[in-house]
Amino acid sequence: MAKLKFEGRELLNSYVFENGVLHNILNNIGEQFLEEKTNATFLFSNDILNLYKNSKIDNSIFQQRMDYYGCFFGQNKFNIFEHSEALNVWGTLCKNEDKDKIITGRIANKGIVRGRVIIAPMLVDMKKIMEIDSRMNTGDILVAESTTPELMMLCKKACGIVTNQGGMLSHAAIVSRELSIPCVIGTENATKILQDGDIIELDANN
Repeated sequence: MAKLKFEGRELLNSYVFENGVLHNILNNIGEQFLEEKTNATFLFSNDILNLYKNSKIDNSIFQQRMDYYGCFFGQNKFNIFEHSEALNVWGTLCKNEDKDKIITGRIANKGIVRGRVIIAPMLVDMKKIMEIDSRMNTGDILVAESTTPELMMLCKKACGIVTNQGGMLSHAAIVSRELSIPCVIGTENATKILQDGDIIELDANN
């Protein structure tokens, strides 16, 4: 199962990560039609089709989608939530979290450490990862949605790892055992409650 998982991740990476198939297609579309080619990552399929029909896209849409957007497939239709509607849905589904709340999850590797939080959102852009790396000190606690091979330089600096997602075969769980550092996975909300610079205790014994 572990072998299949990593083979699946490798295939997925070839499509979605930097220099993958989708990345290159979107880059090409951005270069052809947009003032800022990286905005192509915020295009939906209907937007792309409209560009090829010589329709223009208002630049303000990109800024709005950087803040909030949503989509789902239902009733045989792809539905899009633009900024205000997506903000509404977000407010309905996600409660405000108490910053003093204890964050709990599943132990992936035991140990107790104290350290400064460094947040790593879901990233595949190596420039952005390098920017986080430049701010991260050895001995910080890495807090992420989930870790991926692209974040290994951050994992190696960390004295502990906390993730929102993940199981015992997740990248964070395997890497933390290899590096012999404490790790708690599946917290669901660590990146929402914690902020860069927070000092926390990571108790992966209890």
